[in-house]
Amino acid sequence: MSNNTSIIRRARKGLSLVELMVAVAVIGLLSSLTFAVSTKVSEHAALTNESAVARNMVTAFLLFPQDNNGALMRGKGTEPRKNITGFDGLSLDPGEESAMRWPWKLANQMPGGAQDLFTSAHQDYYAYLRERHDAYGISLTPSLGLNMVFVGGNFRSSTLSPQAVTYASRRDREGTPTFPNDYCVTRPNIAYKPSELIVFVSTFSEYAENWEDIGYYIANAPITPDGMRWGSYNEDIPANMGFVHLRHNEKAVVAMLDGSVGLMGEDELRDMRHWSNQAARYDDANFENFSRN
Repeated sequence: MSNNTSIIRRARKGLSLVELMVAVAVIGLLSSLTFAVSTKVSEHAALTNESAVARNMVTAFLLFPQDNNGALMRGKGTEPRKNITGFDGLSLDPGEESAMRWPWKLANQMPGGAQDLFTSAHQDYYAYLRERHDAYGISLTPSLGLNMVFVGGNFRSSTLSPQAVTYASRRDREGTPTFPNDYCVTRPNIAYKPSELIVFVSTFSEYAENWEDIGYYIANAPITPDGMRWGSYNEDIPANMGFVHLRHNEKAVVAMLDGSVGLMGEDELRDMRHWSNQAARYDDANFENFSRN
């Protein structure tokens, strides 16, 4: 038998079992590394996109006072300004919920309209609402929520009572607010530390059927004037932690009153100095006495 024939026969035997196992292990390792890199790239892209959305939102929010006598946008209520425009340039009835909530009012200030209120991860949901001309859904589920009890004010009239309209032990039949007006920042210049006061934050909702990880228009602070307090973080119960969503490696995107954007983890977000002007003024992370002047 010639040397050439012997070489061909050895080649036809193929890889040994050990060699196959090594090859499979190498392929598995490369696949894992590729998946890890792909996941990291995807997570970074999602964070970059949401940070950009937050920056555009807070920029539009801070432009609002220029055309509204220096007052910040109310979280809920009518504004002394032109009619609110919804889908396809149609005016929304100023008395309906969708027009009274801040998302459509803010959308009217943004180049891309309501679409600019949604991150890339939520664009499919936006398209679903857009197709149905669901103005109410848009007003309920933007990707980030507003700190509306403490910034701008959550109210229908000129009073500054909190969301649940808390009165002194509910004995005051005349409806006199329990809390002084300065608990809520209604103008940028009265903020004690604007660079540390949250305006918008990543949120998620429990109200949309058949959709996961969509936003919510309200972000409730750890402690509110009506006595609400955060519980433990639970993605199955968004209201437990004020609808705040820690969707970026256990952190949320935040936009502050000075226009800056960053990330905060749970411990930072539980600090009332990031939510309440009074808490910042008194340097009290657990502030709850909103009647203090």
